Amino acid sequence: MPAQKYLDRITAQQRQALAKLETLLREPSHALKWRLQVGRLVERLVPADEPEKYGKKRMAALLKHLDQPPHFQAVLYAARQAASCYADSDLPKLKGLTWCHVRWLTAVPDKKLRISLQKKCRKERWSCERLSREIQKELGTRGHGGRRVKPPENFGAAVSLREMIRLAQRWSICQAVWLNRNRKRLAGSSKATAELQRDLEVALEELKKLEELVPVAREAIESHLAKPRKTIGKRAIGPKKRATSLRPPPSSGGKRSNSS
Repeated sequence: MPAQKYLDRITAQQRQALAKLETLLREPSHALKWRLQVGRLVERLVPADEPEKYGKKRMAALLKHLDQPPHFQAVLYAARQAASCYADSDLPKLKGLTWCHVRWLTAVPDKKLRISLQKKCRKERWSCERLSREIQKELGTRGHGGRRVKPPENFGAAVSLREMIRLAQRWSICQAVWLNRNRKRLAGSSKATAELQRDLEVALEELKKLEELVPVAREAIESHLAKPRKTIGKRAIGPKKRATSLRPPPSSGGKRSNSS
């Protein structure tokens, strides 16, 4: 969308907010106050109380006007969410916390619980990883976007085994792409941002879970392989026995009649 066409579609108040947002984005900062200012301006341009809360049209048009890539919308949405939870007057209460901490706190919908976790986080100097675990303990395990992770259904050992094989193969294929040649760092260069820091911490947490779960799965599979193969052989001859029962029964007297 051309710049003038976008400006023609927004109100005069929104054009003022857009001008302020462009000024802020020209001098990016990791300060919480800067994030809240950006969030309040984004709220005026892409209101959260409209049906298009996470819609494509308004945000896509705004990103195109700002000449920002599509993934930059995550930064703007996060700032808008933070601005809905905190005001400038709350900044002294957030002293000592990073943007990573604040992003996790904004995922807590209950204000009283959010404030309680915020106080504990500051007092005990929790890391982002510790804060995320405490939040997940309070709210339950959640996936990206705040939705609760739905556990998979059990359709039997065969289906579960095929799913494990698929995930293991997928991991093996991606491993060579994720890491550099020395396998000591992630492949490709990424700009150090608060969002990247949060993702690194979440990835580390999930990998730690895998370290505990993989040995359990291996032991379960090895126990199946250690079982005698006789049961498998007996199952293999089952269909042949059933096939013999499909022959027509002999005629009365045990001899076949010669009459046509």
